[in-house]
Amino acid sequence: MIEVTNEKVTVAKEKLKDARTRQKSYADKHRRSI
Repeated sequence: MIEVTNEKVTVAKEKLKDARTRQKSYADKHRRSI
């Protein structure tokens, strides 16, 4: 049970990191175009 929870936490962190990276790259593109 602990292993499954740990796996879910890891996946959640990866998704969060991915979302942040996308937001950052989007903001960078937006900044350059201005």
